[in-house]
Amino acid sequence: MDAVETTAQRREGHAHGFRAALEASPACLLMVDRDGVIRIANASVRETFGYAPEELVGQPIEILVPEPARSHHSELRDAYFRAPDERCLGKARALSGVRKDGSLVPLELRLQPIETEDGLGAMASVFEISKRRQLESERDRIFELTQDLIAVNGPDGVLERVNPAVVETLGFREEELVGHLFVDFIHPDDRAASLERLQDRLDGRGGAPAEVRCLCRDGSYRDFLWSTTFDVERKRIYAVGHDITDRKREEEVLRQATLSVQAMNKELEAFSYSISHDLRAPLRAIDGFSLALLEDCGDALDARGREHLSRVRRAAQRMSALIEDLLKLSRISRREPKEERVDLSAIVEDTIRELRESEPARHVDVRIARDVVARGDAGLLAVALQNLVENAWKYTSKREDAEIEFGRAFVDGDPAYFVRDNGVGFDMARADRLFGAFQRLHDARDFQGTGIGLATVQRVVNLHGGRLWADAAVDEGAQFTFTLGTEPQR
Repeated sequence: MDAVETTAQRREGHAHGFRAALEASPACLLMVDRDGVIRIANASVRETFGYAPEELVGQPIEILVPEPARSHHSELRDAYFRAPDERCLGKARALSGVRKDGSLVPLELRLQPIETEDGLGAMASVFEISKRRQLESERDRIFELTQDLIAVNGPDGVLERVNPAVVETLGFREEELVGHLFVDFIHPDDRAASLERLQDRLDGRGGAPAEVRCLCRDGSYRDFLWSTTFDVERKRIYAVGHDITDRKREEEVLRQATLSVQAMNKELEAFSYSISHDLRAPLRAIDGFSLALLEDCGDALDARGREHLSRVRRAAQRMSALIEDLLKLSRISRREPKEERVDLSAIVEDTIRELRESEPARHVDVRIARDVVARGDAGLLAVALQNLVENAWKYTSKREDAEIEFGRAFVDGDPAYFVRDNGVGFDMARADRLFGAFQRLHDARDFQGTGIGLATVQRVVNLHGGRLWADAAVDEGAQFTFTLGTEPQR
C-alpha cells in the first residue's frame, strides 16, 4: 500500500510541476488528444483567444479554427498523428485562429507529440504574430545593447550578422565583417582549432568555451573567450565572446613576476649556500688555532688574555652554529617534499629523550599525545618538530615546574598540531617578527640561539601547503600551532 501511495504521490508531484511550467510559459499552450479534444489549456489562452482555460477544456480544437478550415481540420489532425515526427515537428506554421468574439487573429503554431496516460497527444504552442514580433524585437534590442560580442555565421563559416560590440571592439565596419569567413579575423595560429570546433558543433558535439585571438583593424590582436552553439533548425552558428585581453595581460605580468621572484630566490639560496660553505673553513681555523693557543701558550697569558681568546672561540662557535642553521634552511628550501605516513608523536618522543640525555638534571613535565599521525615529508616534519620542541625546552629552562605538551586539535574542521609550554612567552605585539630569519624576541645573553629555527619551521609548513601561527603572553608560556595541506591518515 505504501508503494502505491508513493507512486501516486510521485505522479501528483510530476503533474504539479508540469502544470507550473505550463502556466509560466509566455506562449499559449494547448494539449489536444488524438480525437482533437482539448485536455489542457494554460492561462495565456485568455489573452490570445479570449477564452478562460476552463471554457476550452473538453471542447474540440476546431472551436479555435476559422469556419472555412474546419471541414478539413480533422483530416489534417489524423495525418499528423499517423506520422507526428514527419509533420510539423519543430516547424512553425503561420495560420489564423478565431477568438471567442469571432474575430480572426494571425498566429504562429508549433506542434510537439506528447505521450499521455490516454495515449498519444499533441502539445500546441501558439504565438500571436504581433507578440512574436515583439519578442523578436526585444531579442534584437538585447543583441544591440549587450557588451558581449555576438556573431552569427552559417555552416560554411561566413559571417552573416555581428552586433555593435563586435564593431566597436575590433574596429572594423559591419560591412567589412559580414560576408567574410570568420577565420579571416582569427590569429593564424588559432585558425585550425577554430575550424575544428566549428565542425564539432555542426556534427552535434558540444565543447567548453575556447580562448581565441581575434584581429583588430589596426593590426593588433585581442584575446576573447568564445562560446558557440549550433541552431539545427536555422542552420546557424551563434557565438558569444568575452574580451579577456586585460585579464590575460595581468596573468602574464603575474607570471613574469613569479618567475622573476623564483629566479631571485634561487640566486639568494645559491649565494647563501656558497657563502656558508666558504665561511665554515676559516671559522674552524679561528676556533682551532684559538684552542691551540690556549693549550700551548695559556700559561704565558694573563687572565685577561685567556678571556679574550675564549670570547674569540665562543664567537666563532656561534657563527658556525648560525652557518649550520643557514645551510639547513637552504637545503630545506631546495627540497621537494615527499608524501608518506609520518608518526609525529614518535618524532617528539625521540627529541625529548635526546634533550633529557643532554640535561639529565632538569625536570620537565612532558605530555605527548599518542598516535598522532599525518601525511607529509618525514624528514622535513622532523626538522620542524625538533625546532619547536627544542624552543619549548629552552624557554622553560628558568621554570622549576616546566611543562611541555604536544597534541592535535581541529581548526575549522582540519587537523592542527601544536607544541605548548609554560615558559617565558613573549609579547604578541611583536609576533610579526617571529618567523623571519635572524629575528629574536629574547636577549641572546638570556637564551642562546641563531634566530633561524622558527624561519625553518615556517618554510617546512609552507612546503606542505599549511600555515603556522603562535599564541603567547609574557611569562605565561607560548603555543605554536601548524596545519598541513595534505590529509592525515586516520
